Amino acid sequence: MDAMDASRFCRILEAASVFDLCDLAQRLIRHGVHLLASDPEGHRVLVLFCNRAYELSRDADLISIYDELTKNRQELGQSLLNELGNHVVQSLICLQNEASKLAIASLKGTLMILSKIAYSHFVVQSIFRNSDDMTVLDCFKEINLEELVTNPNGHFVHQSIVRRFETLDIELCRNICSEIVSRKFDFELHDPGYQVFLTCKSVLRKIGKICDHTLFDSVFSLFLHIFTFL
Repeated sequence: MDAMDASRFCRILEAASVFDLCDLAQRLIRHGVHLLASDPEGHRVLVLFCNRAYELSRDADLISIYDELTKNRQELGQSLLNELGNHVVQSLICLQNEASKLAIASLKGTLMILSKIAYSHFVVQSIFRNSDDMTVLDCFKEINLEELVTNPNGHFVHQSIVRRFETLDIELCRNICSEIVSRKFDFELHDPGYQVFLTCKSVLRKIGKICDHTLFDSVFSLFLHIFTFL
């Protein structure tokens, strides 16, 4: 798809009504979704389509687009590993609807592999950043954090997980961060590992402050209650 065609299609999408989306989805499918996902102009159109379909609550059209990406596992892999194509998958994952559930389900069982590969690790990060709590906890079951700490791509996923668990499960987050911080000397000369160390150290401090404030509030409330009673 050349720049002129892409611009024309984008203008159509921006003005599209809910009734137009199905036809536009079919036009994209005829173009070849996996080819568009790897093309600078085509990828721009696909991302805009995902956003527009989400705005118009057209899950069915989003699913039809993702179905095309997943028809051929090899083509899906090419999209995930592509500098542009991974943005299309991320656009679907961010939506938290039926299309995003389908996208995540199709990636289950491969999250560790994807976490260690350039570009595809962005997709895994997007899952942990943008999915609902239950999906995050479910996906976390197949993650081996130790394998990600010093991996050139995986350490980004590790940090995304830590930041998500900072609010999702403070105790688990504290355990993960404490274990990393206690191994500072293992990571000092290893840049990916040291980045994880710095993130864990920062998060651990924040968790400590949250706990300190919570404890202070509890003690203050207790004293206030006693004082009122007296």
